[in-house]
Amino acid sequence: MARRATSLAGLPVARLFDGSGDGYPPLVIDRYGGLLVAHYFPPNAEEERGGGALDAVRGALLGLEGEIRSALPEARSLLLKSHPHDAKENRERKPETLWGEEPSPTSILEEDGLRFEIRPGGSLFCGLYPDTAFLRRRLRGTVAAKVMNTFAFTGSLGIACARAELDQEILQIDSSPAALDWASANWALNQGAFPRARMRFLCDDCLNFMEREARRIERGAAKCGVVILDPPSFGRGRNKVFSLKNDARTLLAAAIQCLEADGTLVFTANYRAWPPEKLRDLVATEAARAGREVLQAELLRPPAPLFPAREPDSISVRGVLARLA
Repeated sequence: MARRATSLAGLPVARLFDGSGDGYPPLVIDRYGGLLVAHYFPPNAEEERGGGALDAVRGALLGLEGEIRSALPEARSLLLKSHPHDAKENRERKPETLWGEEPSPTSILEEDGLRFEIRPGGSLFCGLYPDTAFLRRRLRGTVAAKVMNTFAFTGSLGIACARAELDQEILQIDSSPAALDWASANWALNQGAFPRARMRFLCDDCLNFMEREARRIERGAAKCGVVILDPPSFGRGRNKVFSLKNDARTLLAAAIQCLEADGTLVFTANYRAWPPEKLRDLVATEAARAGREVLQAELLRPPAPLFPAREPDSISVRGVLARLA
């Protein structure tokens, strides 16, 4: 926290401890305003069964309460979330408040003038990823009449693209109804500031939607000025399994079909095996296959002062922002 003192200034959503980047891979600590959330990821099944490492983490965080509060006076409480390897147990494991007041099930957090609903018990990262805060700022007020945000989750990247003085259509697409309900709640908090934006929430498989959208474009529908791809590394839908390793090229090909000339493609992931250079190369390959030229490609990583871990140790987002002719 001492190393981050300058970087934390004015950031309501930030990383305080970054796992391997700070010397202890199983632990991540994030800040959401006055709420601090510690995530413990058991490195193996043996440690998970024994519970000794989790007890040590719990004890250390309790012992450091005074120092943490002194370094971060606005901190009101610290929540600890343990993430077992077993998916069912992970879903059922409840977070525990180590110190401070019990956090509300929902609260409103403001970031760069936008408001988001935070649910400490309802999501791995409370509904707003700290490692994409830099990308939300990068996309803020995008000059694009049509934006497509796929794998939208709680919609923060799509909402960041809204521009007050512009007539916009912003498509938020996700296969989870619960995620889109959350995204809709986030938009309700911000809609008044963007009266000319039309935000649509579409519950669908993202690849299927883009393929249909490409056919609509062939019949005269408008292309997108911005397409955002933020897929998981792995996902299981109703009828099929998604794997970024196997499906990235198909996903990119569909996205490029929907992108207008001189449009912006944002492709991010947190697949540990792939650095942002790999994502950039995939974009270049699929753009060439579609007869498109990459005019500009910017590698995306969260800022090193807050996220010192780098691939392959980093669990944070990485990606590329590319402008295609």
